[in-house]
Amino acid sequence: MEGDADHEDPEDHMEIDALLTQAWNQFLLDVTETAPNQKSALKPSYCRFSLEECSKVDESMYSNLCLSNYFTNCLWRIGDTEDWDLAFKWLFPPKDILHLQSTQNYRSTKYLKLWNKIKEWSTEKLFKHSRLEIKKRFKKLKWIPAAKSDRIWKCVRKSTGYTPFGGGDGRPGPLVLVCEWLAW
Repeated sequence: MEGDADHEDPEDHMEIDALLTQAWNQFLLDVTETAPNQKSALKPSYCRFSLEECSKVDESMYSNLCLSNYFTNCLWRIGDTEDWDLAFKWLFPPKDILHLQSTQNYRSTKYLKLWNKIKEWSTEKLFKHSRLEIKKRFKKLKWIPAAKSDRIWKCVRKSTGYTPFGGGDGRPGPLVLVCEWLAW
């Protein structure tokens, strides 16, 4: 697909569109499936969903602000544009950013492998357009993990600016960004 940036084959667009749809749907599944376990290996995930429920995740789950339906515990805050843009940068990196193999969560995701194919196969112009389309969908979500460069999910006991879920009993939980006030 690398070639003249001004001449893009319509078939290339159809291939990329199909890959984008697949990558987006897989992203939703992978983020859910990589939700962290509590400290002890004997303890369950912070995510309340069964494996079967995880396999059926779609955008509607990330549009529901009732985080108690999803998490047993978490720390949340209303993210500003900069927070959401930074999370997007790590979750759907531009062409010049590659995740290292040592990064937690990212290396096990299928969506990132698809995203990397899109990065590799598309021209700069097509990739920028594709990333913009994904970002439009991303901005419609009501909550996301507060993704970092080295991990999708970060778990802590407390973090400046984050509110503990359920009143703050000091238990650790994953950091979550929300885009509007929560409904409990």
